[in-house]
Amino acid sequence: MKKGWKILAVVLGAFASILAVGAIWIGRVADRRIEQMQKEIAALREEINEGSPVRLPRCGEALEGNAWDDYNKAFAAIPRPTMKSINDAYNARVMLEPKKLAELLAPGEAAADDFRKGTRRRQGAYPIVWEDGFTGKSPSMFDCQTLGNFAALRARHLMDEAKPREAAEVMLDTCRFAQDLATNTFMIFHWIAGGIRQVALDELRSILKSKDLSREDLLAIARELDQAAREWPDPGDAATNDALAAGYELLKPWALREPELRASIGESWRFGFSRALAEADAFDELRQLARQFAGISRQPWSEANRVAHELEERIHRGPNPLTDRLIQWSANNFQMDRELRTQLQLIRIAVRFRATGEVVALDDPFGTNLRTQRDGDRLKLWSVGPDGVDDGGSGEWKRKAGKDIVLEVSR
Repeated sequence: MKKGWKILAVVLGAFASILAVGAIWIGRVADRRIEQMQKEIAALREEINEGSPVRLPRCGEALEGNAWDDYNKAFAAIPRPTMKSINDAYNARVMLEPKKLAELLAPGEAAADDFRKGTRRRQGAYPIVWEDGFTGKSPSMFDCQTLGNFAALRARHLMDEAKPREAAEVMLDTCRFAQDLATNTFMIFHWIAGGIRQVALDELRSILKSKDLSREDLLAIARELDQAAREWPDPGDAATNDALAAGYELLKPWALREPELRASIGESWRFGFSRALAEADAFDELRQLARQFAGISRQPWSEANRVAHELEERIHRGPNPLTDRLIQWSANNFQMDRELRTQLQLIRIAVRFRATGEVVALDDPFGTNLRTQRDGDRLKLWSVGPDGVDDGGSGEWKRKAGKDIVLEVSR
């Protein structure tokens, strides 16, 4: 009996020794992985800094400074109680006559000046402190969306006053604001910026039909739309930003992070129950995903759509649950981004047609070239849409399953 106990003690002792040695080995491996992650984070930050896009002046000479100093003033200039009324009015929950609309906009008049000034600054990227990770200071999504809606209502008010050129300028400013929100920020802000850009394109679609726009007005708008098309950021840039912010977040002490930004013991079993190894693995996966996301908007739609869905599946079904919590990727949102690019292309053709009578050929982000059908002074133009099938211009301005994306305009 004593012999049996001795054997058991020896076995347990050996097992404990193996566990101790294993823990030491795993700890050393984790230390090396964290050290390597630190080097990769530094390299990624340098890569992002070197690849920062050039922001051309919105019009005229650029003003020195960063746009977000002005945007923040614009947020503060709109009284908080007015913000809800603005959003309700834009979303048609409250219908306003021109006089009532003017009264609604009056308290935030100072915001309009700050907003316009911000779009003309030399720098437009949000000044993120990368070392703060995801929990650092970032734009307020509500304030940004409200400012976009405020600008749209101002454009409508200007249209009521028969000032379509000024209304168009406000919406071009809004496109620039959306671009600034989508630049140098996280994926979630790219999608929010897309919603604001949709607001601007919807209003521009209506404004460009005004008979009060001169040929010179239309050509000036066309040039600025060309610039907007060149400068809109790629969603892949935001994926790279997410990877960098995630890296800095994971370098923070475990106790200082939000629970969803930590690897739990249960999630780290594949990594020898080492949270550090699980988190280093999540960063490696984000880095690989960002490389595959890079330039995705420039790929043909069929290929880009396939990649978008494959990566979404990889993120949501991957072996490391932490990865899913560190990146805000959605194939549906990517399709929305492609739709916005398409709508801008349609508006660019329509504006030049109204100005010159010529029908320029532009690429269809969902296919090859955008389709056109002219009948005298009337032009119908369309994209084949996400399904890639030409329905002969049967569809609407907004994407609808199985239909084209359509815009009609007259000279």
